Amino acid sequence: MGVKPIGKVQWNFKAYYLYGAVAPQTGESFWLEFSHLDGMCFQMFLDQLAETYPAHLNIIQLDNGKFHQSSSLKILDNILLIFQPPYSPELNPIERIWSHIKQELSWEISKNLDVLKKKFALFWEKFQQKK
Repeated sequence: MGVKPIGKVQWNFKAYYLYGAVAPQTGESFWLEFSHLDGMCFQMFLDQLAETYPAHLNIIQLDNGKFHQSSSLKILDNILLIFQPPYSPELNPIERIWSHIKQELSWEISKNLDVLKKKFALFWEKFQQKK
């Protein structure tokens, strides 16, 4: 108790970002992959989500990240953003999904981003089957 696990060190660091939305009742999900975490990518995510689900009111619960609140964001009519109180990730349903992803992949050392992306795809496929 009280000791962090020790893992292998990977000095070469490359990243990609998953933007996601999950319907808590059905588990239906929408994911997009980006190279950055910023307002422009978030705008593209919102636009694609609105286009994919045009007949739905897409309510997205968010933390208070700066890119979520960019003044340049154009929120479409079928998107509603709800901001959760600071330091309360337990209120956001997608945080449970992120927790499972981190638990599964946090100690993975991949040769490149394509390998990591494939590992995520396999994990997500297995995760979806557990529902």
